[in-house]
Amino acid sequence: MMNIEGESFPKVITTGNTEIDKNLGGGIPRASMNLVEGESDSGKSVLTQQLV
Repeated sequence: MMNIEGESFPKVITTGNTEIDKNLGGGIPRASMNLVEGESDSGKSVLTQQLV
């Protein structure tokens, strides 16, 4: 993927956590919509706030 200036972007966005990235195949795919689900108090909101 390239921007207007011709610079390439990575195909995935890292979460900053190597274990999560490994489970996601390297990170969160760019230009994708993802559902974060889990039990109450499992850290879904904390994870998504850290990505913003």
